[in-house]
Amino acid sequence: MSVTRFGDGVPLNEKGQIVTHNGTTAISIPVGSDGQILTAQSSTSSGLLWANVNTGDTQYVKLISSTTITSATHSITFSDIPQTYDELVLIMSPKRGDAQTHTASGLRINSVSTTTYRFSYGNYGVGSDSNVGRAEFIYWLGGPQKSICEISFPAYTSDASKVVVYRSTTIDSLVGSTSNTFFHGVWDNTSAITSITIYAGLPDETTRTFSENADSFWILYGVNWS
Repeated sequence: MSVTRFGDGVPLNEKGQIVTHNGTTAISIPVGSDGQILTAQSSTSSGLLWANVNTGDTQYVKLISSTTITSATHSITFSDIPQTYDELVLIMSPKRGDAQTHTASGLRINSVSTTTYRFSYGNYGVGSDSNVGRAEFIYWLGGPQKSICEISFPAYTSDASKVVVYRSTTIDSLVGSTSNTFFHGVWDNTSAITSITIYAGLPDETTRTFSENADSFWILYGVNWS
């Protein structure tokens, strides 16, 4: 025998229909839309409401990729970068794997060796430079020094030249001093950034290497501005 009414004659004849009480009598509530949940709502006559699921706040920062080094290597590359963010941020704490004290390192975008990088830099001073095929910067010294570095690429998918901003702090554990380095400038290329390579030394200095180290990390994030 099918039941079409409940209690005080409340009709039950629709898929998903439920019965509740409004404080005076029993009433029915029709089913909500797909994906909705039933939640308490004092402003409705039934005290209940079918509502959309709250998926939380927008995720403004998302991990794209991270890597570690298992043996000495001349470069680290992040490739197949998604084109779905407003900005890229690369955070790293590299360690030197060779005996050199040379501190200049290279950045190359999309493996392009013919585009010019133009930038200004500072390390207790200010200068400027322009190089074809790389951005050259100072970010680690080897030995007892430890560096935390950040490179950001805002509007990396735009059809204009790409802004590059670099910041780092180096701590010398022997003498207890710190130094701060920065550069900012442009990569004179209108292509969207799809890969980023960081070199231990300049691109052609293959004897310069990064080393395996438990404290070393390389992390690329995508950032949404809104």
